[in-house]
Amino acid sequence: MCIRDRIDKPDSSGDAVRIEGGASDNTISVNVKHSGANGISLIGSGTSRNRVQSRPVNGFYFPTQIDSVTDIGILIAEGASENVIDGARVRGGSVGIEIRDRNSDRNRLRGVSVSKNRGDGIRLVDDCQHNRIEAESSIEDNGAHGLVISGVRTSFNLVKESNFNGLTPNKRHAIRIDGAANNNRIESSDVQRHEACLLYTSDAADD
Repeated sequence: MCIRDRIDKPDSSGDAVRIEGGASDNTISVNVKHSGANGISLIGSGTSRNRVQSRPVNGFYFPTQIDSVTDIGILIAEGASENVIDGARVRGGSVGIEIRDRNSDRNRLRGVSVSKNRGDGIRLVDDCQHNRIEAESSIEDNGAHGLVISGVRTSFNLVKESNFNGLTPNKRHAIRIDGAANNNRIESSDVQRHEACLLYTSDAADD
């Protein structure tokens, strides 16, 4: 299935787009302007190989944009795996993008732009593993941390070739690793303009 549309749901209490129950191999190319909950949610075991990507308009391609949602711009949770978020622009939520829960593994964020969210830009939490943030993703001007990696089994995640600077740095740390998260890798990424660049708490190991 391919979902292509503009969604404006200022009075709704639900997600703008929700894919769950083992749904797989769907393509989502949308603009979400306002939602009473999350912008796009990918939920549950077997919900895999879905792709959020640019949308074609008159022969040109424009990135999926998610703006001004109540909760999380894009949520991947409860074991959803191997999904790809490619080039999405996410702003104006409580959190930009969150991947959470055990078995929410091997998801990829490629070339995403995450900014002006009220809290953290991106969160990898609650035991998710083997996820990747890559391909010149930009995480800037968020109200808290740029990236949070947290959870005792939150492991083997990779952040590569991503930019946490931009014109306006994130309000707190560029990257925060805590909660016993371990064996994660940050490489070839730019955090230099932050007064507080990286925070590893005492219960984070081997990162």
